[in-house]
Amino acid sequence: MIEIFTKHAIFPGDGGEINQLDKLYNVLGTPTRSEWPGLVDMAWFELLRPTERKPNVFAEKYRERLTPAAFELLQAMFLYDPAKRPTAGDVLEHPYFTTEEPAPVPAFGLKDLQGDWHEFESKALRRENERKDKEARRAVRHEEHQREKEKRRASVSASTERDAKRIRPSSSQGGAEVK
Repeated sequence: MIEIFTKHAIFPGDGGEINQLDKLYNVLGTPTRSEWPGLVDMAWFELLRPTERKPNVFAEKYRERLTPAAFELLQAMFLYDPAKRPTAGDVLEHPYFTTEEPAPVPAFGLKDLQGDWHEFESKALRRENERKDKEARRAVRHEEHQREKEKRRASVSASTERDAKRIRPSSSQGGAEVK
């Protein structure tokens, strides 16, 4: 939802879990036991325990960039403790979706909307481009390898021709020996 308002990912991680946790902590702050009593009971908590305390800067970064209802909803959705977070039903009944402008409309017009609008599509396109780049690099390496192979063949062939032209008299037969 924030990406709609800011046109930027709020937690742009590199896909690794540790990196993603760090991105969350940089915006939402490091969770504490008072905010999330069940935190220390989580599997792997001792291994993934944050090494430094980071403050929550969500309000500072996003309060002015979102509508009041959107900010309130996201603040509730970003609570660390799952027991304190709103359910999907609660979210859909929130004023952001029920009273804030623009009012909801049927999505019929979206079927003809052009563009890359979903992260899944963006990642698929990026993977396809990376695959094409990899194939192109592989083709260039193959071509270079083939040229190198041809050079070696030509070099060996020329060397064989030179050696065939060298004639040495044989000491026992008085004839010529080809090396």
